[in-house]
Amino acid sequence: MSAPSAPDSWPARLRRALRPPRTLHPTRAGWGFAALTLGIGAAALNSGNNLLYLVLATMLAFLVLSGLLSEAVLRPLEVERVPARALRAGTPATVAIRVRHRGGRSPSFAVFVEDLAGEGAAGPARPMARLPLLRLEPAAVRTLVYRFTPARRGELRFRAVRLSTAFPFGLFVKARTVELPQAALVWPAAVPGPGAEVLRRPGAGGGGPDGEPGAEAGGVRPFAPGDRTALVHWPASLRSGSLASREREPEPAGEVRIRLASPNAAGPALEAAISAAAHAVDEAAARGAAVGLDLGARRLPARRGPAWRARLLTELARLPLPAQEAGW
Repeated sequence: MSAPSAPDSWPARLRRALRPPRTLHPTRAGWGFAALTLGIGAAALNSGNNLLYLVLATMLAFLVLSGLLSEAVLRPLEVERVPARALRAGTPATVAIRVRHRGGRSPSFAVFVEDLAGEGAAGPARPMARLPLLRLEPAAVRTLVYRFTPARRGELRFRAVRLSTAFPFGLFVKARTVELPQAALVWPAAVPGPGAEVLRRPGAGGGGPDGEPGAEAGGVRPFAPGDRTALVHWPASLRSGSLASREREPEPAGEVRIRLASPNAAGPALEAAISAAAHAVDEAAARGAAVGLDLGARRLPARRGPAWRARLLTELARLPLPAQEAGW
């Protein structure tokens, strides 16, 4: 479930301000090319051979051309992230990244797109996916989609998108990082278990006069095979000349109150209880019941509707996490 990005702390803003606009890392071929260039340069200086000077100038031109062409590939690209509407621990989610070429004379080639995210405001950013973009024409838009499975509930912060390329010669990998901060909340997994106490109160609709649950909706319909004779609406039957049956609507699902069995537990026991409570919330909301939640000192009233279900799952997701390292 996506949420507006929260303001970063001042150390994060300082690191972002000091980050260079581009990073450059030589590949294995690049290290070999650089060593060969230095060797030929040393030989040209020692011997004064014009042919070696010509070869050295050509190799240096290759390095300059590599930097210019890789910059021409990365500079016109713009990115936008579209995360899934609802994230749930243990459930695959889909994230889309739109890449747009601002236009120009040449397309972009051989670009890799990495989405960087981390836990909380200070957690390290890890690449969620590395997606290839082989060719993007000027003024074109391409949507790249990847799937990932959140390992745990809580806050997930998408930080940035990194664009990298080894174009054109594969000597260096140039990368450009586009800051795209965006916060998302991962709901707990819905796993049935003994960690949550479920207290049910029947609906106030009672039963019909014939002993069947439900209340009359006030309508009639043609009598169908299998209907009980107690449901025959005789006045309507006499008026129409054929049997008619009373329409009945089911009894309201009542109220369900869910309480963590051990609200003061920690670690795996707490996570199991939260997953069991999330499963109970989903099950009760699917039946149309009014659902309430007891979280130790906090008590949420019983209400119905998809928005209230989302509120309860959000409250469960925001409970304090155990102090342990876990990757997404």
